[in-house]
Amino acid sequence: SEVLECSAVFLYIEPDNLYTIRDGGRYYVEFVQDLMLVDTTGSILIDAPDLVEFFYESVSPLLDIYAENRINLEGLPPGEYRFIVTLHDLLGGDSVQGEIAITVIPR
Repeated sequence: SEVLECSAVFLYIEPDNLYTIRDGGRYYVEFVQDLMLVDTTGSILIDAPDLVEFFYESVSPLLDIYAENRINLEGLPPGEYRFIVTLHDLLGGDSVQGEIAITVIPR
């Protein structure tokens, strides 16, 4: 994806198969999401552990779970970059990682 220099990007994350605990008629889901931005040399430019912390407790299960991230790229020079997103299912004990490549282009 191409992004204009000095702009912001929006990342929408919709995790599948998060572990749900049912206890005493209540449902629980909990995850955290880490985010890193790296350049082509592998240098970490943004390191945001626990950027999103999500905890849900209710009498009914949650079916549509998502996280939204708005990342300001102001000051980032034109070039190739990768977002590395890691989601940790705190109740299920699993983690998954994905990458999104972006190209910052001059204004």
